[in-house]
Amino acid sequence: MVSGVSQLRTNSSVIKNFAKEIAVAVQPKELKEGERVEYDDRKWSMGDLERLKQLTKQLRPSVEALHGEAVKQKRKTAELQSQMLKGTLNLCLSPSIES
Repeated sequence: MVSGVSQLRTNSSVIKNFAKEIAVAVQPKELKEGERVEYDDRKWSMGDLERLKQLTKQLRPSVEALHGEAVKQKRKTAELQSQMLKGTLNLCLSPSIES
């Protein structure tokens, strides 16, 4: 019984230390002039969640605008492909003019 309690204490200590380690922020709270955000997921920790939330709020309008532009481009591409197909069909189906 004593060894079981001892093992629980050891495990508890290991878990507490692990929780402290992952709670430490790796990313700076504010970027200095010329610094860029690090996007490599290996350089983020659970302690950076507040920073991630801040960046998400900050970048959301830009991402939504880019998404809107992508949708417009896809529509234009579909229209262009449709017009190209019509043009190709017209060339194939029209009687050839020979002089």
